[in-house]
Amino acid sequence: MDDIRHRDSPGKHAPRRLRSNRRGTVAVVAALLLPILVLFAALAIDVSSWHAKRLSMQGAADLAAFGASLAYLKNANVNLTSVAQGMATINGFATGGGTTVQVNRPPLSGSYQGLPQAIEVIIRQPATVFFSGALFRNSPPQISARGVAAPSTNPTCLLALNQSTPDSSHGAIDVTGSGAVNVNSSCALMDDSKSSFGLTLSGSAQVTAPNVDLSGSYTTSGNATLNASNLETNLPVSLDPYANTRSIPAYTLAGCDTTTSLAGHITNATGVHVFCGGNVDVSGTVSLDPGVYIVDGGGGSANFTVQGSGNLTGSGVTIVITALSGVAGDNGAFTISGSATITLSAPTSGSTAGIIFWADGRLPASTDRITGGGQQILTGAIYLPDHTLDYSGSATATPTCNQLVAYNISLTGSANFNHNCAGTGVLDAYSSSVISLLE
Repeated sequence: MDDIRHRDSPGKHAPRRLRSNRRGTVAVVAALLLPILVLFAALAIDVSSWHAKRLSMQGAADLAAFGASLAYLKNANVNLTSVAQGMATINGFATGGGTTVQVNRPPLSGSYQGLPQAIEVIIRQPATVFFSGALFRNSPPQISARGVAAPSTNPTCLLALNQSTPDSSHGAIDVTGSGAVNVNSSCALMDDSKSSFGLTLSGSAQVTAPNVDLSGSYTTSGNATLNASNLETNLPVSLDPYANTRSIPAYTLAGCDTTTSLAGHITNATGVHVFCGGNVDVSGTVSLDPGVYIVDGGGGSANFTVQGSGNLTGSGVTIVITALSGVAGDNGAFTISGSATITLSAPTSGSTAGIIFWADGRLPASTDRITGGGQQILTGAIYLPDHTLDYSGSATATPTCNQLVAYNISLTGSANFNHNCAGTGVLDAYSSSVISLLE
């Protein structure tokens, strides 16, 4: 009988064979993984070069947006795409060969989407593939960078657009009488006149404002005083915030309203109600539906007047003086006098957003008078880019957001200005020399 203690166990040499098999398996796995590892190493090198390219592209996009914004401030008709493409070319990203430079005003995306004065530049370019071509045989990845720039803005309560030198008897902003003009809410009184007497105060007038920004300087006479927490002189002009951002809506005279004396409730089914009968007067109680109201002078003069004890109300309303047939002979103006009571707010959106009274900038120089002694709560802007505004306001009115933008502004009596304008459509003036990169 055999002694089984001397027989070899069937698994005695299995570990040795297994070790030999493992060495063979590792070699096979290494051989299979090596191309993948090499590919990922190649991809890592390419991704590193793409990152460097994108950093360079971001700088080019920022400079292109900055340059386009500066060019637009100097000339609203400039070809923004040409300017941006030129700046991109200088910085190594010439259009062509798959490289594109896209310009949007206003931006179409991001936090400043729709901001009228902002300019967005997007540069795109196919990535150069050095070592990882096997992964991108059909189409290499796109590298893109985006820059957004806009002029810096200042909260604006009053802005006189007259950049010329007024005569020494009055400034582009002229404050007279014995009343107190109070500018609140960290808002600014801004004067574009480069004259040493661009802002003049006389009599016993008192002006109190947190910020007074003057392209020239100011003078006082009599007992007049200027109290400003921050007074700046000889600044670059502050640009008209509405000139290239708002527009009078298109209209026709077909079926226009020939009413000249308004009474009761005025409807505006189409959003643009056209008066074409000459002067438009409000002497009783009138309420306006939301929308734009055109006072068309028809080649002559058409005034919009609220007088006596007239009472005018409306929400989301813009009243425009213009003429479809031409404005050369139209000396129409706004007049609010007597004890008229007015409560109007501007539209918060649309082509006239933020504006309550608008005298077409093509109109000849004229004077608008808002001098009533009644309560006036005007939430929005009075925009008269080529007119002089004679304004006494109302010390009893407490509007949350009111703004005057006119060629010249003459202030008498007492008036209060506030700038709690978020969501109203009111725009602030922006500097002609300070551009900010926003994104």
